[in-house]
Amino acid sequence: MPIVNTLRQKVRLWFEFYQLVRTDENLNQHIAASEDYYRHWFPIDGVKFDNWWREKGYLFGERVRRIDTIPNTSGELFVAIPLSDSVTRSLEDVKQLVLEAQKRRGGRQSPYRFTGDAGFRGDKLYATLMVYKHWFTSGCPAVNPGYLEQLYRFFKTRKRARWVPYILSSPSDVAPSGKPVFSENQVRQVRRDLKNGAHVCKEVAQGRFPGNKPSK
Repeated sequence: MPIVNTLRQKVRLWFEFYQLVRTDENLNQHIAASEDYYRHWFPIDGVKFDNWWREKGYLFGERVRRIDTIPNTSGELFVAIPLSDSVTRSLEDVKQLVLEAQKRRGGRQSPYRFTGDAGFRGDKLYATLMVYKHWFTSGCPAVNPGYLEQLYRFFKTRKRARWVPYILSSPSDVAPSGKPVFSENQVRQVRRDLKNGAHVCKEVAQGRFPGNKPSK
């Protein structure tokens, strides 16, 4: 199971959920209402995350870093530091500039913040994304033992990482044909995970993430 703990990995989850929800016609109303909130993310449809992150990573204010071009954002302060000056004096000047800029900004944080970050379970949320995405892109089929067998084989035969979500990692039995057999309890667990995935998608469509709170 992949470990998700860096800001970049968390944002990637948000990014992939948002790409997915933009294909769901049932969420069109929410997507339209939050489009202004996400406007700095565009273009996003059909875009690879790595390419997007190189251009848009600044939106999340990850850390102090060197930049070669100045992006259009109100969430960061850009300063010129003479390399001939002492480091101590430069740091003092930068600190004063940052304090003044924050005061003018009224202490507002970047709009792209994680909701409920303290309870963020990136590994679980990533598994939910993969399970929900497979189900959704497969046409939302009925969830039964036969579908779980199909889902299990999807994870086991991927070209890259072949990890299997915990709820599918131990089939309850193996048929004479060699096919894995899943119990009704496992079917219920997958249904709960899909319900949670739908909940997260709705949260993302409305401009909130991770939103991985238990579905009601």
